Amino acid sequence: MCELSLVDSSWVSLSTWEIHQPRFVDFPAVVKTHSTFLKQQFPEEDLLVLYLCGADLALKCRLYNQTALPVVTVGRVPYTTQLLKETAALPLNTKRIFYIAETDVEDVSSTEIRRRAVNKISFSDLMHEDAVVYMLENLAFKWEKGGPSEQ
Repeated sequence: MCELSLVDSSWVSLSTWEIHQPRFVDFPAVVKTHSTFLKQQFPEEDLLVLYLCGADLALKCRLYNQTALPVVTVGRVPYTTQLLKETAALPLNTKRIFYIAETDVEDVSSTEIRRRAVNKISFSDLMHEDAVVYMLENLAFKWEKGGPSEQ
């Protein structure tokens, strides 16, 4: 579905490295692997790979405390306000790279998409149209009440 969503992009590409790992890979390892790959591909460029996640994940995993992981968070109600409070109390650290998009955006998380699918509510405003078609044709039958979205 990600490939379908990126088919029209000339500057964004998809890495499948993480899903091919035999077990969960922690966030810093994901960033390091992609940084290494990009440095090999573009040795003359000074590149910085940032981990992008929602404010909810940044809070849950306390990603704002890590100095080895540059993070960008997307604002999500009600997590952005809490994230701003927690990060305001942190001492300044020049080695920490952490950006917060303070404007909350529509919840485009996979959890919200699954919630809508299970409840037969349209989610076409949250995804690329080709990915929506794929989901409706290939995955919808698996989403019954009590399925993976409610775990």
